[in-house]
Amino acid sequence: MSATGHPYIGQWFEVGPREGEWQGVMFGVSGEGKISHHLVGPKGQLPEKSVLEYATQGIKAEVSGVEYTAWSVQNKIGPNDSYYIKVEGHPSKVMFGGHPGTDQAEVTILSLS
Repeated sequence: MSATGHPYIGQWFEVGPREGEWQGVMFGVSGEGKISHHLVGPKGQLPEKSVLEYATQGIKAEVSGVEYTAWSVQNKIGPNDSYYIKVEGHPSKVMFGGHPGTDQAEVTILSLS
């Protein structure tokens, strides 16, 4: 995962598999954060255009007593691809991983505060 903050384009997170391929991806925030956009494209740079497959927004999940609001897509994400998520505000934690309902649905949780 990497994060980019820019005064004109905002705060973006970039996630993807280190190896192999994800059959979809999910990203969620807790606390004072809100997801406003998401894209899929080549690793390392925000894409100018993106086609999202079966995009969902507003997924509610609770992990270890912490509530997250997540967005997801079912695009295949390989080692040369990334899922980009624009987050507004100040989330206390983020979670990301494979798409819900797949055998890759294990998530990673990072504390940001």
